Amino acid sequence: MRCVSCGHEIVEGAAFCAYCGAKVVGERPENDKPIYETDVKWMLKSGKLSVYRDRTEFSTSRVQKSVFNYSALVAVKKRLVPNPAILFITENGQTEACPATVKNIHEAFLYIEQASRPYIEERKEQLLSQGIRYSFVSSSGLTGGILNIMDDKAEFTPKSGQSETVDFQDVKSVSISKGLGTESLEFSLYDGRVKAYGVDRQSRDEILSFVKKSIEPFITRRKKALLDRGIYFSFLSGWSQAGGTLDIYEDRAEFTDGEGRTEAVSFQDVRQVSLLSETMELALTDGTFRSFSVDRDEQDQVQAFIENAIRPYVMKRTLGFDTSFGVDERIEINEQRGVFHIIRQGGNAISEEISIEDITRCRQVESTELNRVISGVLSGGKTILSSAAGVVGMQTVPDTEEKISLAGVELTIRTEEGEQEETIRFGSFPLGISRTAPKYSRYREELSRLMDYLGSNCPECELIVPVPLAIETGTEEIVPEIREEEKEPEALLLTATEIAVSQKEEDVFGIKKYMERASRYIEKCQTPMTIAVQESWGSGGKSILETLFDQLEEGGRDTLIRFRTRQFSKPDLGERLPMVVGA
Repeated sequence: MRCVSCGHEIVEGAAFCAYCGAKVVGERPENDKPIYETDVKWMLKSGKLSVYRDRTEFSTSRVQKSVFNYSALVAVKKRLVPNPAILFITENGQTEACPATVKNIHEAFLYIEQASRPYIEERKEQLLSQGIRYSFVSSSGLTGGILNIMDDKAEFTPKSGQSETVDFQDVKSVSISKGLGTESLEFSLYDGRVKAYGVDRQSRDEILSFVKKSIEPFITRRKKALLDRGIYFSFLSGWSQAGGTLDIYEDRAEFTDGEGRTEAVSFQDVRQVSLLSETMELALTDGTFRSFSVDRDEQDQVQAFIENAIRPYVMKRTLGFDTSFGVDERIEINEQRGVFHIIRQGGNAISEEISIEDITRCRQVESTELNRVISGVLSGGKTILSSAAGVVGMQTVPDTEEKISLAGVELTIRTEEGEQEETIRFGSFPLGISRTAPKYSRYREELSRLMDYLGSNCPECELIVPVPLAIETGTEEIVPEIREEEKEPEALLLTATEIAVSQKEEDVFGIKKYMERASRYIEKCQTPMTIAVQESWGSGGKSILETLFDQLEEGGRDTLIRFRTRQFSKPDLGERLPMVVGA
């Protein structure tokens, strides 16, 4: 039998057409009898549930009846809480509930599922003829509706009828996201938006696999179009407070903000790349940093690509620089190529390469100018100590020994624009240090080594060194500097190391006892414990921490770890911070 409205074949015994929903004209057949009946006894509503081949009826009396037609069904489900019911979900997203009881709901659902299956299968065939691969009840946020998935798009139609379309050419990735008792098909778009639609757990893997295969050709075409422009990765990103697009080329990263301004970071200037959460940090050779937000789905690939891109530049900057002079700041020399560079900020900044032959002058420099803030605090402290000593009858020894705040060299370098000077700080001492301190002798030894090296390998370089110190009765006699060629050969035999090696390091500012007590406390205190040194910028807090670190090392502690806190200063880490630091 065919439907008079649409012409499709109708299931024998059906009262409604499965395609158009039209009622079958004529008398119902004699075999139009229920295939299953059961009584429903419920607090709010009681009646009889009758299952037919094309419908389910729930009758509360002879005249009051609810009919659930199979022709427009998308799915049939059962619900146990808050009250048992058979759910009929229609193609317009509506859900109609037929009452049942816990005692008979499973048996009733089995008969209804078998009876409605031909109608649901016929509907699937009809959808396939329209290009719809999957159609199921879904939700977007708090809005329910029907999600139709086609070969090139996904279309969500809520109950209001205002449809929303996601074109696969705009999708960069798709995944299953899990919430509180829910699972969603999540589309990540190139414009930064995310669209998520509810999906059944039973069919999620099949649907996800289909969508991934569907978007793959679009992703491949987009990558090819970018590669034709020399771009290997392109995604929405952020730098500082600006949002824009980050394009990764073979030799650089380019960030273009929303107003079209572009900033490029050349890979030849990048020391290293690190990934913190969803932020990629590029450490540059000048000691600065550039941070960009990175797409979560591609962050590992981007990091690996940049690491491979900067490797030749890193190798060129470091390979063969085997000769080194200095401590806090260093001069590293590649003798094979005859060039050197300067390492500053603990290795964070690397200067450009300079030819050794361009060094025309090397002069040892020292500075006795201490930080004014520290000097003022220390002077005030000594005044208080002196007053206290007078009260209790103690005597204080005046501190007349000169303190050094800087030890290094000043290089005069020949350039195309003329001569320029570079100061390399082999040792920086914000709190000041005595020339007789063993720690100071290390820096003087590095100065002597550099002078000796330049004297042998750069004969045209003018060397200027101070006369070695004469130590008499605890005081120092400092003779003005003279040029190398004016010295007697014997004057070079006495080095700073030989002068200071037998001297003991003094506790110049009276803080050693506090560091010793702090180190003992750290060894015995209950953990976790945090100790902070608060200071004005440049007033010596770093030196205090280094002294404390040395105290702990002298105590045989082998579990000390140094790390750069700036690396973990990115915003919005929240509860992930301990895991990031631990990693």
